[in-house]
Amino acid sequence: MTFKLKKAILALISVTACLLMCTIACAAGVRLGDADGDESVTIIDATAIQRNLAGLPTINGFLKLAADVNGNGEIEITDATYIQRWLAALDTPYTIDEFVEAPTEATEAATQPPSAAPSEQPTEQPTQQPTEQPTQSPSEPSTQLPTDEEGWGREIFKP
Repeated sequence: MTFKLKKAILALISVTACLLMCTIACAAGVRLGDADGDESVTIIDATAIQRNLAGLPTINGFLKLAADVNGNGEIEITDATYIQRWLAALDTPYTIDEFVEAPTEATEAATQPPSAAPSEQPTEQPTQQPTEQPTQSPSEPSTQLPTDEEGWGREIFKP
C-alpha cells in the first residue's frame, strides 16, 4: 500500500471512531446544565438559556434535555438560575454537571395519539349560574386618589 492510501484509511477510521463515540454519548445522555454542548457547565450555558428565552434559538435537539435543569419539560429562567447557583457553589436540588439519560420510551409515548376520544359533554353541571353583579360591596372606600390628565401624580381631589 502506498503512504497516501494508508493515511486515508487511518483518517477514515479516526472519523468513524469519533462519530461512534458521539453517537454513544448522545444515546447515553447529556451533562445536566451543559446547554451549549461543550461538555462542561459554565456561565456560557446560563447565557445560552437566557438567549434562547429571548428568542434567539441557541438550544435544540438533545441540548434541550441538558438545559432543562429542573426537568419540568420546559426551558425557563429558573434553569439558568440553578446553573448560576451551582457555579457560585450554592445549594441546588439538582445534580448539575452529571450525566442524565435521554428519555426514549416517554418521548415515543408522548407522540402517540390519545387512546380515547375526548368527551364533548361536561362531566358535571355548574353549581351556580354566573352573575354580572359583584357578590359583595366593597367594605372600605378606595384609597387611590385621582390624578391630573397628564398622569404626573399631582392630586386634584382631596377628600
